[in-house]
Amino acid sequence: MEGEFAVHQMEAGKIAAPLLAGGRSTARGVLHERAAPQRLILNSQLEGNFTIQRGRSPNVDMTRLLQGSGSGGGTTLFSEMSGSVSADSNRLLVRQIRMAAGLLNAAGQVEMDPQKNLSGRMQVELRARASRRARCSRLRALCRIHNSAAAIELAGAGIEGPV
Repeated sequence: MEGEFAVHQMEAGKIAAPLLAGGRSTARGVLHERAAPQRLILNSQLEGNFTIQRGRSPNVDMTRLLQGSGSGGGTTLFSEMSGSVSADSNRLLVRQIRMAAGLLNAAGQVEMDPQKNLSGRMQVELRARASRRARCSRLRALCRIHNSAAAIELAGAGIEGPV
């Protein structure tokens, strides 16, 4: 059995807590059923795309990370996040993540197992320009994501300087 779904203006924090808080999500995808309807949750697979407007990631401050002020804690506000999602009873995989937060941008993928352990990578970039005539400076870090969903840690940040 297979069915399509669409979500409009759902609060992202209600479906993706504690990874996200606030924000309005729009999603479209397909639900694949591989067993009898009474075992729907255990034997289903979901695939789709999503967009979240004006949300926040409550467990990490990516700007502070890029500035070398820590590896976890804080909050990252974003104007838009999008990507593709694939989920079954054994894992949740979010790929092609694109996040825009003013001068901060991020891209990557994250996987979560049934115990809510996270693993993944994010490329985070912060652009800054002192004046209209000045060259653009860019801080860039490739971060490994690991730990539980309640306490995200970003590690291995390699910082790149002015461009």
